[in-house]
Amino acid sequence: MARKKGRIRRSFSRASKRVRRGARKAAPIVGLIGAGAYGALRQRVSDQLAPITANIPAGNIADEVGMLGVNWIVGRFIGRRVPILRQITKAGMIIEAARIGEAVATGQLGIGSTNGNGNNANNVIG
Repeated sequence: MARKKGRIRRSFSRASKRVRRGARKAAPIVGLIGAGAYGALRQRVSDQLAPITANIPAGNIADEVGMLGVNWIVGRFIGRRVPILRQITKAGMIIEAARIGEAVATGQLGIGSTNGNGNNANNVIG
């Protein structure tokens, strides 16, 4: 008996493929919304964390270290369930890492600063 040729079934539908394409285009906008929301909330959260960050032995960047930790904790445990919160905390971690890097580059930490020649100003032996 001859086998009947039927349609080949796909494991995905074209409609779901279109939805995925649309979601990829919206991702940069969601990232900008997350960064804007983080910028709006940062000072309020930082003020409430001030008593805790005063105890962090990180010098001038204790606030940035505290905010980086808060972003990591919130993104890790709550951000899994709330996608926009995940975007906000991701933007927050990028911003705080940039601020810490700026502090290192300008010498606010006492490490990593240069004296203009490309030599490390704090690497004095002698």
